[in-house]
Amino acid sequence: IDTRGEYVFTFTTPETCNYICLRITNQSYGSPQTTLLLSDFRIVKGVYISKEFKIINNGNTTAKPIIEIKGSGVIEFILNNNKLFRYTFPDGEDTVVIDSQKQDALLGTILKNRNMSGEFPVLNAGENTITWEGSITNIKISSKSRWL
Repeated sequence: IDTRGEYVFTFTTPETCNYICLRITNQSYGSPQTTLLLSDFRIVKGVYISKEFKIINNGNTTAKPIIEIKGSGVIEFILNNNKLFRYTFPDGEDTVVIDSQKQDALLGTILKNRNMSGEFPVLNAGENTITWEGSITNIKISSKSRWL
């Protein structure tokens, strides 16, 4: 558990290992906390490749998440089988925060909207499926669930 009370998993594989597969499930549906379901997550030579990544919006209406992405090159973010946005990491940068509420892409306090094209993600109530194309090494999502 890190200083924010979040679980952090670190895996080290030998150079001869092509990939590892893991399955992590958090079944705390009664909690208003962000709930993640990771399924068939593969790590290939330090690059995350996801067949399916699910996040639960516990609210009863749409939510505008905050998504921190670490990666490189050009990535495409896909929500519920819809390509929503493309982000191009500038040389020397590997992190962006996509804030759907503010409709900003940020590196710290620096606006990076010019590096993003497309729509900001909005999570439906219940389960949402996330995939991506490109090189992402880490992704953290705060669903920002809402109730009416």
